[in-house]
Amino acid sequence: MFLAGGNAAVRRAAQEGLDELGPQADLYCWLALGHPVEDDDRDDRAEEASRAGLALDAAHLGLLAGYAELCLRADAFEYPGRAARAPVLSRRLKEPAPESAEAEQLAAGARWARRGYWEGIR
Repeated sequence: MFLAGGNAAVRRAAQEGLDELGPQADLYCWLALGHPVEDDDRDDRAEEASRAGLALDAAHLGLLAGYAELCLRADAFEYPGRAARAPVLSRRLKEPAPESAEAEQLAAGARWARRGYWEGIR
């Protein structure tokens, strides 16, 4: 869906699913994944969707990974609370599933977030 219609199509499909089927963690996961990268307002909506999904399933690996990655990318000066949640979410993901694809995705996001100025330029 990302390739066919981009983030907007993913958000639309997830929201239609939520409207039709009611709250489901998987649909909140897709909704959250469809929000980030466009602007800060979308990051706020991604956080809302992540929290709603985790309220339904606190151990959902996709939601934990996506939300932790969102928090890793957060500007610690502008969004200190969001940035501070990254280590907690990371632990919540790594404890039950340290070798999962989601844990690998999060590790890649953490490497990106820790890169230095010169690495960013390269």
